[in-house]
Amino acid sequence: MLRMPHTIRLRTDMFARAAKLAGFRSDYGLAKAMDVNRSTVARVGSGELQPGPAFIGGALVALAPMRFDDLFEVVPASTPTADHPKERQGSADQHTRHRTVHDLAGRPELRRTGLASPPRSHLA
Repeated sequence: MLRMPHTIRLRTDMFARAAKLAGFRSDYGLAKAMDVNRSTVARVGSGELQPGPAFIGGALVALAPMRFDDLFEVVPASTPTADHPKERQGSADQHTRHRTVHDLAGRPELRRTGLASPPRSHLA
């Protein structure tokens, strides 16, 4: 039996929504909180670069209480993901595995941290 290598892919839509809900307004602010370069956030977000250990760990710390499965997925290395439009192969199974922010809003730990609702403007 031939085994395919696997890789970790960023769930770009969820990552972007979680960052926005956590109050990050730019890649720079998010990258600083993750302790990675701004270009790394942009390149992983665009699908140009696969997330490495520093990116994954930084994302889980900066976007806590988000969990690994909320932000990332393990896929066969040659299989495109639904989150990357230029690589999309359109599988209904891919779409059903992706959680939405609406689904996550029901989690009590997100309500306590404010991730279940949009960040409040500090100007108001």
